[in-house]
Amino acid sequence: MSKQIAVRLIPLLAGLSLASGSAFAALGGDVKSVQIDARKAKAAVQVKAVDSAAYTVHESTLPSGTVVRQYVSPAGKVFAVAWSGPHMPDLKQLLGASFDTMLSMQAEAKHAGHPAVDIGTEKLVIQSHGHMRAFVGRAYLPQMMPAGVSADAIQ
Repeated sequence: MSKQIAVRLIPLLAGLSLASGSAFAALGGDVKSVQIDARKAKAAVQVKAVDSAAYTVHESTLPSGTVVRQYVSPAGKVFAVAWSGPHMPDLKQLLGASFDTMLSMQAEAKHAGHPAVDIGTEKLVIQSHGHMRAFVGRAYLPQMMPAGVSADAIQ
């Protein structure tokens, strides 16, 4: 991969992640900060009931209309996040330590320089795509997913 493509990719992803100015409990982080961060972002948060005791979903609606769902294990850890809406959420805050991993993995990808992200390892999976006013994505930590929870549940 050329250095020129990597140089173009990093500002693009960073710019998308900073565009919304919102804050959330980071992937792999503790659920305790979800409510605090939602207040800072002026987001409405609901805890959604699911058909399983394996996790809860904290759904935040940002002032921009983007919806962010954080999947929380019974241990209180955010094992997955998903988003959809007219604007990208702050991926740096949402992904936490996984953000830098995403940047380095995307820079090494076959189609580096494209705004869509589809990367995965046994430790981290990130899928994101869209266009103006229609962004969707998800990220999860497979090793932190509760037993019996499928990646298909992360939407």
